[in-house]
Amino acid sequence: PGFSLTQTYLGEVNAALGNQAEALRLLELAYARTPGFPGVRPTLAYTYRMTGREVQARRLLVEARAAALTQESWLNYVETLAVMGEPDSAFAILGQVEREQKNRDIDTDMRANPLLRGFRSDPRFATIMARRVEGQRVK
Repeated sequence: PGFSLTQTYLGEVNAALGNQAEALRLLELAYARTPGFPGVRPTLAYTYRMTGREVQARRLLVEARAAALTQESWLNYVETLAVMGEPDSAFAILGQVEREQKNRDIDTDMRANPLLRGFRSDPRFATIMARRVEGQRVK
């Protein structure tokens, strides 16, 4: 596949299935082409961590934080924190982003990325989603 979207989603699936070598190949291609593409940085960080490359994983976490200027990049940072095993920080930031920008949707990748299944199953995720639905009814 020659598109970042395809490479990222295939990378996510391979990472979730434990095919770390193939995930790494696809995600590094996607990251080289479009480093800011939603989902590529968190999944690549996760894959680096799972293959023992903690320094590279932490570098991506720092990059995600530095790039967090728009809601999309904040959500990318939230995803990176979540897959790096820092759910409390991820939920704190997600809640803040959700409160400040109620007119925007939660990133599709956050709702679909198989690596975030545990994050989505946390009751805090359901609480944030319920607030979003209520906020949309008020408008």
